[in-house]
Amino acid sequence: MKMRMIVCAVAALAATLAVAQPVIHPPGHDLAREGTGQRREALDKMELKPFDQSQWDNLSDWTNGPALDRGSTHGKVVLIYSWTSYLPTTLRPIAALNRLVDEYGDRGLVVVGVHPDVGWEDAAKVVKQRRAKFVVAHDASGALREYLMIDQDPDFYLIDRAGRMRFADLDTSALNAAVELLINETTEQAEGLLDRLKREEEAADREFGKTFGIRQEFHLSDIPDLPFAQPSEEVYASVQWPKIPEDEEDRSSRRGQEQQFGRMPEFEDTDFLPSKPNFKGRVTVAYFFNPKEPRSYAYLAEANRLQEAHGRDVVVLGVMTPLEDPNARRSRRDAEAIDPAQWTKDLVDFAMARTPRHWLVSDIAGRMSSALDADRRRSRQDSGVFAVGNMPYVALVSSDGVIRWHGPASSRWFKFMLDELLRVDPAVLERRKVEEEYRRSRNGG
Repeated sequence: MKMRMIVCAVAALAATLAVAQPVIHPPGHDLAREGTGQRREALDKMELKPFDQSQWDNLSDWTNGPALDRGSTHGKVVLIYSWTSYLPTTLRPIAALNRLVDEYGDRGLVVVGVHPDVGWEDAAKVVKQRRAKFVVAHDASGALREYLMIDQDPDFYLIDRAGRMRFADLDTSALNAAVELLINETTEQAEGLLDRLKREEEAADREFGKTFGIRQEFHLSDIPDLPFAQPSEEVYASVQWPKIPEDEEDRSSRRGQEQQFGRMPEFEDTDFLPSKPNFKGRVTVAYFFNPKEPRSYAYLAEANRLQEAHGRDVVVLGVMTPLEDPNARRSRRDAEAIDPAQWTKDLVDFAMARTPRHWLVSDIAGRMSSALDADRRRSRQDSGVFAVGNMPYVALVSSDGVIRWHGPASSRWFKFMLDELLRVDPAVLERRKVEEEYRRSRNGG
């Protein structure tokens, strides 16, 4: 079975080196959503479309704050939270929502708890007991629930400052990152988002067209791994590696800066699927996942896109790592020993089912997450256990194996740091030069 998986994975990886039309995604597209099948498809179509402001008129009995309308929400980030007074699972997010109000309320965040008709008579009492800091409204007719396709409370929806639905049925684990993303946008940026995405897509298409002829003549997959002069330690030490200005860092990026000089551990050749990649002259984009936690591999599609977009310049590496159970007193890894045979089977089954178009590596000891040193106390990375709430989480490793940055995949600094590493990494530049000379010689100059 493993051999069959390896054959499929090798074929998929080879396909990434062929011509790939560029795809431009909106910020936060990789944040986890809930829902499957036709419902998820419908929710996806709802995103980036204007939210119907007349829906506020379908709500009544506003409590704990004034009623919302088109005027009061203009230029604000609105978080819709569906809940039910008699279901404890729907009440748990209230504390987290209160913290968001405390942190972002004065920057334009508006939270509204939408309650159905059933159980509404107890809603005010629960709001008081839980000390909710946001407005609550009665969806007596169920019109808003139908409009948003709410299926199981709690559900979360985020509307940006331009009044567009940006996140429909957002997973709880991605809530903080999504709110932070939209809060950091200005009204002008939110209003101009679609135009900006269109311009970026047109620019990418033009760039694609410029190089399409060359790619037709000579695919990158035709270039063998060529020898080149590996830069010395002195050369690496002299590089002006990119850094994020301290006064502009978000909290997640600050954590990334604390351990920017950690090193990626050495893995055995047999730990990789489909095979060990060639790291020489390439930047590594590592993300963390575990097959038993769907939220942890929400980044898979974006990882495929990154490998396709950057071709031979990067190694995109999914790191299968132990996870912390946020509802348990001890981590899964502490609570019971991991069976290596089952661990390997889970990795192989995952690769066969998902057919990632990049590399995977087994990190049963959690050495990669330990190397990050990010927020040790909360995420237990000192013991090699990664917190689900941190995902999707990525690390950028230069060609000398040094971790130059790590943080949430949604961080606005991720693309900046990746682009800058590719611009200054000396081995990347040396490999590109050798490959370009090879290509020119094969194409007759």
